[in-house]
Amino acid sequence: MRPLLEYFPSIDVYLHTYNIVSFHNPRNLEKNVTLHVADSLNLIFSELRELPGVKIRNISITQDAKAADRSFRPLNFYLSHGDPWRNEGLSMFYFLRQLYSLETVTRLWEKSPSTGDRYQAVVYVRPDLLFESPLPVADTLDVIDEEHSKRILWPRTVFSPNFDVFGGMNDRFALGTPDVMSVYGYRKNDIDRFMEENPTKHLHAESYLAWVMKDSLIRCETLDFSFKRIRARIDK
Repeated sequence: MRPLLEYFPSIDVYLHTYNIVSFHNPRNLEKNVTLHVADSLNLIFSELRELPGVKIRNISITQDAKAADRSFRPLNFYLSHGDPWRNEGLSMFYFLRQLYSLETVTRLWEKSPSTGDRYQAVVYVRPDLLFESPLPVADTLDVIDEEHSKRILWPRTVFSPNFDVFGGMNDRFALGTPDVMSVYGYRKNDIDRFMEENPTKHLHAESYLAWVMKDSLIRCETLDFSFKRIRARIDK
């Protein structure tokens, strides 16, 4: 967040999550781990409130996660091209929940009555990431308008990390202009067409994201920085 504040002195935060009490995905060595959503949110917000210029605009918490699941077709439809994670659809299940979450938070910032279309940039980031090096914000800027205090990003370009691309692009962080990030956030809506046009390809998080960007004529650029995901488990 601090590198962003150097170029964008006013930042609004929108967040979506699920009110769930446990998480289970043995593929990631996360086995029936108890979650403390309220404590996690309090930790995040306490950090954000210490940063001048950062305002928590809106938070959406889905109380019934199954309501999100019902917004999709049956899971077997998404596995009809194969299971890229090879864990009986469990990771696919969580991937779909991720897409629902992205759609929800996109609606939050798009429809915020106090903001309109004034955002110069939109960043999507998982809240469970620990950054190990600073975000190179300057590499994303096309024009710096000091007179009007504007920072203008490259048009029709999405910026993502240069690691963990897995045949596509890293889906844990992205930055771009609002029009680009709307496409990024609503990519749930393109799944049916992807499945129809690519009968031999798995529906896979990173490769599907790259397909959506290419299909929308959005250029993908990578940034040299690093972070790691904090898993819902205790590592010894």
